[in-house]
Amino acid sequence: MSYYQTLNTQSYFEETGPPFSVDEDFGVTYRLVKTKTKQQKLLISLQLDPSDFTDIQNNLTALSSLFYTQKFKIMKSFMKVDRMVIGLVNTTVECWLIGEMPYTTTLEDHLISNSPRQDERKFLLHDLLHICDDLHKSQVQISFLKNHLFLRQCDSSPFPQLCISPVTLLIPYVSQLYGIEVPDFKEVVSKIIPTILNTPESHIFSEALLTQPIEQVFTSQFVSELERFSTVEEGDMSVYTPISPIGTGGFGLVFKAAQRDGRVVAIKESGPKGIDYLKREAVILTICHHPNIVSILGFGVSKFSLGYKLNFIKERIDFPRGYLVMECCNGDLNAYVEGYLKRGELLSLNLVSAIFKQIAECMHYLHFEKGLIHRDIKLENFLIVDHTPYPLVKITDFGFSRSLANEMETYKGSPLFIAPEIMLRTPYSSKSDLYSIGVCLFRLCTCQFPFGSTEAEFVRFMKEKKEVVFPRKLEENSTYASVIDLTKKLMKYDDEQRIDWDQFYGHYYMKFLFSSFNENEV
Repeated sequence: MSYYQTLNTQSYFEETGPPFSVDEDFGVTYRLVKTKTKQQKLLISLQLDPSDFTDIQNNLTALSSLFYTQKFKIMKSFMKVDRMVIGLVNTTVECWLIGEMPYTTTLEDHLISNSPRQDERKFLLHDLLHICDDLHKSQVQISFLKNHLFLRQCDSSPFPQLCISPVTLLIPYVSQLYGIEVPDFKEVVSKIIPTILNTPESHIFSEALLTQPIEQVFTSQFVSELERFSTVEEGDMSVYTPISPIGTGGFGLVFKAAQRDGRVVAIKESGPKGIDYLKREAVILTICHHPNIVSILGFGVSKFSLGYKLNFIKERIDFPRGYLVMECCNGDLNAYVEGYLKRGELLSLNLVSAIFKQIAECMHYLHFEKGLIHRDIKLENFLIVDHTPYPLVKITDFGFSRSLANEMETYKGSPLFIAPEIMLRTPYSSKSDLYSIGVCLFRLCTCQFPFGSTEAEFVRFMKEKKEVVFPRKLEENSTYASVIDLTKKLMKYDDEQRIDWDQFYGHYYMKFLFSSFNENEV
């Protein structure tokens, strides 16, 4: 076998991680690697039988061309393959696939370990049906098994996205030679569906998948409703006329605009790089219905900039441009608090409680009912609507948001509000939002930031792990005792010492807010 090329991980990669998934039946191993150019990639290795290597090599060499065809590239359900090589690893013949890096968990493990909420399950099932459609249209031999389903990050969705391993295309050639029978992919899909979404409708659909042509099944009402739930429709942006700027954000600009019927709305506009984030925000706002969450009115993509008319950008044509249309509010909490600070006043404790109760209510809805973590909690992202006796608060800016079950290893947030684990660029948990909520509560009470007003001061005091200190006049005021206690427990430097969500809502100040405090009373 000396005429086979030698495959050595040290020659190909700078670092090679341990296997995170192994299929012993077919000799398939998945591991993460870092290439010589510092790129994170996935390495899939498939062990081959040397005695039948010539036949397998001919089949796989012919198949390898598929990975580079336009037909394969438009099948977005598959993990992308950058390179395929065959050779010797020690004395074993292996086929290597090097390509897109997914999350290191299969769908089955994800469902067991994370117990995703109903909304996420619908999105996952929507992905599975697209995979089923791609497999049907591939017109090549496939061997689809449930352990071929992995998760990957999708910038335009808060939820992880299902993808399928390219091993699905390789195993048929190996299984024929090894004499291993593999089931039809529709049989596998029909068994997976109820594990994702266990409803009468999903069971009926999974049974129909086995008995009816796939084209007919995919025209069912069940699929149509799933498609509507999981897809954000694009609207016509020409119906809006820009009025005046509101400000700029992480992904672009925000301005007031008028619809043709005269209604004033707020529009967030982004350049090409921000479209996916706006779409993610649109997805979240579409599935979330709560009085303390800003309402979505539309989403769209255009070749022209509406902000150009307000001199926000220099070029009118910078396409594509993304747009998120929302209800127009009367300002944000940061400006509201700054107004008190400029007047040398503090918000009354009743006003603080009325505002914070609304913040807590929408966060409870997001966390417990929708399974979402915001990842950029700050006063600027709470809008206010004029209301008597206290302002109505609505959370916005979900561009960084992810599901609780999603991997949380990207680092988002605003410097003066973010938790230490994010500032230090270490993987964070759902408790990170709690730290930011604590900063908001401190600021509502004091109109100041807990560790100075600059990012440098914030980082310096944070690294010293000092406990947050309230102004003496508040510390000595017994009516603030429960608020101060809660704030300090929320702003613990070490997230293991920080209270969790159940403890947050179980705190005696929160119990008071939800049982005794009435924001409709002055």
